[in-house]
Amino acid sequence: MSGRATTAVYDHSTHDASRLLVMLAIANAANDAQVAWPGIDEIARNARISERQAQNVLRDLETSGELCRSLGGGRRNTTRYLITCGMDEARIAQMLTQWLEVKAEQAIEIAAQCVARMAAAKAPNAQPNAQPDARPDVPTETPPSATPSATPVETAERPRDPLFDAVAAVAVMNPSLCGSRIAKAANLLRKASATPAQVSEFRTWWLSDTWRASNTPVPTPEQILSNWEKARQGVTPAPRPDQAAPQKQSVAERVINRRMGALGYEKAQ
Repeated sequence: MSGRATTAVYDHSTHDASRLLVMLAIANAANDAQVAWPGIDEIARNARISERQAQNVLRDLETSGELCRSLGGGRRNTTRYLITCGMDEARIAQMLTQWLEVKAEQAIEIAAQCVARMAAAKAPNAQPNAQPDARPDVPTETPPSATPSATPVETAERPRDPLFDAVAAVAVMNPSLCGSRIAKAANLLRKASATPAQVSEFRTWWLSDTWRASNTPVPTPEQILSNWEKARQGVTPAPRPDQAAPQKQSVAERVINRRMGALGYEKAQ
């Protein structure tokens, strides 16, 4: 587990909502090479979505160029993921060859595509989350029964709540799916005289705990509420027992390290 991949996602990813949560779920399990091999159940659980949604999001992330994946061999067919955020073309090609076992010529081509897609997503007029029409052959003409009237009725937009938006941003939640949880937290924070700027600063305090930064980098609205007073008082998180003493490697980690050492690769983190 390494914080390098999580930092790369925060600093370079153009995604939000469920796509960003899936990226962070993979980054949470990644090593220093930004490579991870979590199961789809683990990704879905950490991203707080269903496994079917996770599969759809993974396809979108591959299309965006921020993620590459390869189905490995063996009985378990472990899928390996490479987070390309913050990497240049040469680095991506190197990691594809070393970790995802992609042939050099193909790795160079894939790396060029990833860099081009990420650059296009960061362009000023880009719409990275726009989805192509799944049925381009469907006529776009408006049927007679649905023809708009000559004087359409204008609907006034509800004014945006800056505090609501701040909670949604820190918790990385889609307001359309989790609006009630976000609104409840925003209302209670408003009673505590919280400002949007203070809510935005909560993330910095939350990530000051190295254990949280590595295991739960995205707080829920409920966690923002329960830790609000500590954050405002600047209470430094107490060191956890698992931070003081080095953790023993599991059997699976020892097997992985032994196999990777035999192949001449660096040990898995």
